[in-house]
Amino acid sequence: MEKFIDSVRQVLPAVTNDSDITSIVLGGISPSGPQPQSIMLAAVHQARLSKIVSGVLKDLYGIRRQTIGAQLRISRQYDGQLHQWRHNISQFLDSTDASLLRMIFQRQHTALRLAYAHAKILVHRPFLLGGLVCGNKSSTGDQITIEKNIGECIDAACCIAQIVHGMCEGKQMFQAFWVCF
Repeated sequence: MEKFIDSVRQVLPAVTNDSDITSIVLGGISPSGPQPQSIMLAAVHQARLSKIVSGVLKDLYGIRRQTIGAQLRISRQYDGQLHQWRHNISQFLDSTDASLLRMIFQRQHTALRLAYAHAKILVHRPFLLGGLVCGNKSSTGDQITIEKNIGECIDAACCIAQIVHGMCEGKQMFQAFWVCF
């Protein structure tokens, strides 16, 4: 038995940082070409989007009613964050034909597009009924911005309708235990 243990003993590896490993150490091998898409990338971006949505819910839909000016400022801030989030994954979301992706990536693509559109609605929805609420008088400049926000909300709703319609047409609906898509 001792003979066997002696033959298996090895020197422990040295502690090495990833930054210390270069292509010279790897024998001149360097990765080339595009890296494969990670399955976890969509979950990371969904978590980032949920942080933005959390801020929207806290700041725009809080207990205290905001003034029109504050609502416009907050919606502008979060709309900018949503645009930045969308820009960071535009390569994935703007793919010309999602049907060319693997099934898991198709579903992630659809889920992220739907989540983004829903977040846009959440940011711009307070302005839909803004003119009907008593005491919300706004200036002409604010009125133009409010109309722009209403347009953004309607565009996001139309985007959701187009996505769902495309899924129905392409017979790409999928089931979950709580709802059928």
